[in-house]
Amino acid sequence: AAVWDAVAVLDKTMFAKTGWFAIGPDNKRLAGVIIPNLDAGLRLLHEPDAQLAVVGRLRPGLAVVDIDVPGDRGWLIAEQVTRWATQRDLWTLSRPSGGADGRSHVFVAVGRRLDDMTDLVAGIRRHHGYGKNLVDVRDTVRPLSSPHRATGRRTLPLTLTGVQAVRVQIGLLEAALRIAP
Repeated sequence: AAVWDAVAVLDKTMFAKTGWFAIGPDNKRLAGVIIPNLDAGLRLLHEPDAQLAVVGRLRPGLAVVDIDVPGDRGWLIAEQVTRWATQRDLWTLSRPSGGADGRSHVFVAVGRRLDDMTDLVAGIRRHHGYGKNLVDVRDTVRPLSSPHRATGRRTLPLTLTGVQAVRVQIGLLEAALRIAP
């Protein structure tokens, strides 16, 4: 539980305060569900029979590559995006999306390099013949604290092995975004 409490703090660092909404198992926005902030969204997830996910807008300077390619190809694409970011000294964090093996989200503090990352992803799509529905750059995504809409499972990034690891990522992200702690 302590790790997930720390992850909620990381989510607050990654996401804008407003712009939250819920999606159902069919990946469609749930009409009439008002989510004023992350805490309210997370409380909603604990309601009986809640079959939904919370989605938020990333802070300016952050983007996520949503990879819906299953299996080894999906992991290879995630590694390619992560390597691109690391080679440019950009903060990055990857997590399995929870939908299927190989599907993932790669968060990147792109800063002024959003166009470069968008070009990278477009090149990956061209190379593999994929559409935007399979590999895309987005500014809205499910926070780390929210379960997957269909499976109901939360998936930690592999590097977040404990509370201290989460705190390190918060510090690195704050430095990358120049956010006062």
